Amino acid sequence: MEPRGEITRLPMAHANAASRGADACGHARRRALTLTSAAFVSGGPKRQAVRDAAAGLLARGLESGCAIRGVDPPTPGAAAAVAHPSRRAQAWLRRLSRHDPAGVAGAFCARVLQTGEPIVLSVVSSALLRLWTSPVYWPYLDEHEISGLLVVPLVARGTVLGTLSLWRERPHGIFDEQDVVLVQEVARRLALA
Repeated sequence: MEPRGEITRLPMAHANAASRGADACGHARRRALTLTSAAFVSGGPKRQAVRDAAAGLLARGLESGCAIRGVDPPTPGAAAAVAHPSRRAQAWLRRLSRHDPAGVAGAFCARVLQTGEPIVLSVVSSALLRLWTSPVYWPYLDEHEISGLLVVPLVARGTVLGTLSLWRERPHGIFDEQDVVLVQEVARRLALA
């Protein structure tokens, strides 16, 4: 006997919203392909150069701070790609990451490394982040009011290789679904590099 299923018909408004959602995800994936292609072209064969290029492109494209950290090499002070749309903030973050590579989202990155699952915080503040951030970053958090946080794993062949974290500062809002899809797709592509 052949299995029988029911066809659910969505009201037109829901069908259009679902279609727009699928279009938005498709657009995010196309942007991820463009972004990672540009990172590979500008970074060449060096993994760190590709990460630096991708972090810069994400920071400017999403108007957010960005850090890409690998678990390779597994040595203290492992290199991190850090970028920010503001040159001043980017230089500050790079200096701070030399002292403490955990970064603005350090505790959240550790959790993502442990679970392999992304973290999206829509309601976050710099004061709240101080609870989970090294005191080295407190002056940065005092000057830059964080409004949203996104951390995704870099996963290849079932192994978590690192994290890609982004944070939005006021007046920019939270990360939306399209941003999350874009960042996850970029992380997937970077992990395979």
